[in-house]
Amino acid sequence: MEEAKTKLAGAKEADLKPGQGTQGAKPAKKKFWTPGVVALTVVCALIVAAWFWLMERQIPQDWVASWGYAPTEEVAELEEALDLTWRGQLIWAAVNPTLEEAEAFNEYCDSHDAEVSVLGCYAPSEDKVYIYLITDETLKDANKSTAAHELLHAAWDRMTELEQAEVRGWLDELYESDREWFDEELSTYEDDEWTEEMYTRAATKRRELPAELEEHYGKYFEDRAQVVQYYENYQEPLNELNADLDERWAELDELDVAIEEERAEYIAAVDEYNGRVERFNICADTPGCFNETTFAWQRQQLTAEGDELDAWQEALNERIRDYNQKLAEYNEKEAVLQGLYNRMNSNEAGEAVEEV
Repeated sequence: MEEAKTKLAGAKEADLKPGQGTQGAKPAKKKFWTPGVVALTVVCALIVAAWFWLMERQIPQDWVASWGYAPTEEVAELEEALDLTWRGQLIWAAVNPTLEEAEAFNEYCDSHDAEVSVLGCYAPSEDKVYIYLITDETLKDANKSTAAHELLHAAWDRMTELEQAEVRGWLDELYESDREWFDEELSTYEDDEWTEEMYTRAATKRRELPAELEEHYGKYFEDRAQVVQYYENYQEPLNELNADLDERWAELDELDVAIEEERAEYIAAVDEYNGRVERFNICADTPGCFNETTFAWQRQQLTAEGDELDAWQEALNERIRDYNQKLAEYNEKEAVLQGLYNRMNSNEAGEAVEEV
């Protein structure tokens, strides 16, 4: 017996219209917030929260610390000059920088070494930045450069160990590319201070940096090149004076050597001349030693040589006077330079010497 074959007839899928089809039934709605999706969302949220706590946990604390931040006019001008990002502004407000005169600054920053010019400090225990107030027009941008330097100390203190390790790797590569510069910059620091000082100095003193570091510092400064410019601005008069003094000293050293050599030659010539004069006088006092012609000729020769020695002495003394004048000018220039350095040393707090 043949099986009955049932042939179903119906419209093609493309021909179906809403509400048509088998008994015109509507498809069931899919549920998005299934237990699995909810669990996954909670896990992702916890991961994000944990990352935020690990990497950016300081931000809420800085928001709180910045409440009530009311800068003086001078501090507000520094902040504006640094052109900080929102993160840089938040750290700045949190550490509440102050500009201090010598006595107060030395108390806060424990600056008691007369040979060391400390321009600012960051106190981690207080989370506070102090800047030595420099009013000299020639050095006015030192305050801005110092402010940027100390702000970066605060930024470093806010990094996690993971962040510091990453930045340390970039700094190590930079160090290998210019060891001499960093060795000179950090010669007064202990080994355990090097990385943090490299971090602050690379940002505020070096024009060219690797892309990773440039991007990192961009978290705090809108225009890091301007920060470097502040450093170069106040260093320029110091560098010019140092270069001028180096040139003057090289000239003085060369003159000193030449004068001493000539002095030795002159003294030897005088000694030899005096010996011949003494022998001439002995012979002149000895009957029969000279005839009239020989006596007159030798006396004439010795007199002429004496005149030449007198002229030589005067020329040599003129060179010595010129040397002494140049030395006095050098000392005056050196006093100007020392005066500028004193204006940056809270332990000296002396007035800058006027340009001569």
